[in-house]
Amino acid sequence: MKEQIRNFVISIKQNIALRTADEAAIKQAIILPLLRLLKWDDTNINEVFPEFSVEGKRVDYALRVNGTSEFFIEVKRPSEDLEAHQEQLLEYSFRQGVELAALTNGFTWFFYLPTRKGDWSTRRFYAIDIDAQDPDNVADNFIAILSKSNVTDGQALQYAEATYKGRIQKQKVEETLPEAWKKIISDPEPRLMDLIVEITEKMCGSRPTAQQVGDFLKSNMHTTLFLNLASAKASSPKSEQKKCLSPSAARHTNQGRRPTIHPTEIRIGDFHAPVRNWNEIPIVVANWILAQGKPLREIPYFVHKTNSGFQKAAQIKELNNGWFIEIGDNWQVLIRKGRKLLDVCGMRDVRFRVFREDGTVENG
Repeated sequence: MKEQIRNFVISIKQNIALRTADEAAIKQAIILPLLRLLKWDDTNINEVFPEFSVEGKRVDYALRVNGTSEFFIEVKRPSEDLEAHQEQLLEYSFRQGVELAALTNGFTWFFYLPTRKGDWSTRRFYAIDIDAQDPDNVADNFIAILSKSNVTDGQALQYAEATYKGRIQKQKVEETLPEAWKKIISDPEPRLMDLIVEITEKMCGSRPTAQQVGDFLKSNMHTTLFLNLASAKASSPKSEQKKCLSPSAARHTNQGRRPTIHPTEIRIGDFHAPVRNWNEIPIVVANWILAQGKPLREIPYFVHKTNSGFQKAAQIKELNNGWFIEIGDNWQVLIRKGRKLLDVCGMRDVRFRVFREDGTVENG
């Protein structure tokens, strides 16, 4: 099953015609074939009920087990803003007591636990992005969440609840970490002070006073300088002492280390733009797309109409149309994201290259 779904996912990603398809085409070309691969019988309305009636309205598909709706699926065309439709789907699901639901345009899938407490947006426990995610991982998650066997025996719901719980816990940790760090450096414990004193002495041969350490911590309260102290503690004195070598010795020691190589120019088709930092890449690409008169598409955790919808620690920048984009990744990922922006906006055939200061070229 997995290999078949993986190959199907790849074929969807490569099918340019589907990018501009309507809902009916998405249902026929993506939704129903995928459900069949997941072992649902789409010819049997006791399993896959199309246009399922809910209080005078209709949900595109109800996946049913023993006469009970277990999973609602609502389908939109690729150009639709999915988040604009989630409240209606979740309201229907909540009223019917359906514990799993999906909202999709064929390429992006939002999965929900509709009966959970809280705002509609917080009930989304997972998102699949066929364009951005590895096909193997996409196949694994389709099987875990949407396969007939897992929905029937309750494993899909268990997986969803575990994923949801993990996301909530992660969010709480990310929200608490800054406060914990602030508390640590505003009133440092003796063991932290001792660690800083020890490492400083190993590095430079001079032992700081407790007052010096305390003053430095307070003056750098908003930095994350010491988040790596634990790994520095594990380093040997010999390796630490290298950091206190004379400039000439340091130059000798650093010979052979590969320096950071910055980009110098982005080329999109015939368009050229100078750049200095890797995180400029998605910004330049997105603004170029807008300059061509093309609309952007929202992409989970990457491109959004507002500055919400990103991870807590995300680095975001505003685009020329007022939307926001996440730029906090390494250079390889940023190049892939630049390519992805072009692909999802119907510019798969546009050539995209990044030139580096060492004369090499990265093709996106």
